[in-house]
Amino acid sequence: MDAFKQYIQQYTPLLNTEWDLIRSHLTVQEVEAGTVLLREGALCRHLYFVEQGLLRFYRHQDGRTVSKFFTVAPYCFTEQQSFSRLIPSNNAIETLEPCLLYRMPRQAAFDLLDALPH
Repeated sequence: MDAFKQYIQQYTPLLNTEWDLIRSHLTVQEVEAGTVLLREGALCRHLYFVEQGLLRFYRHQDGRTVSKFFTVAPYCFTEQQSFSRLIPSNNAIETLEPCLLYRMPRQAAFDLLDALPH
């Protein structure tokens, strides 16, 4: 979990109490390659941090699977439009190799944005 804390601290300093609050909303997830974290048309209800592994965002278009982009560790990610607006996702998210992820529920992420000054 230190990698996630370091990632955040690249952008803003955190007090230990703030980090403890953030950490209390995180769930660790170890997933195998080929795991679909989000399907097209589903609502994205989580914010993720990938500490280890590789993911791809893709969609089905004209009978083909089109990769949109790849996410490599360490990185914070979500399907932004679906997560922010609670609309069906236009993309799917899949792990391409075994991943170590931290997952935070959408409501917790928004509550933390309101609760923490930075």
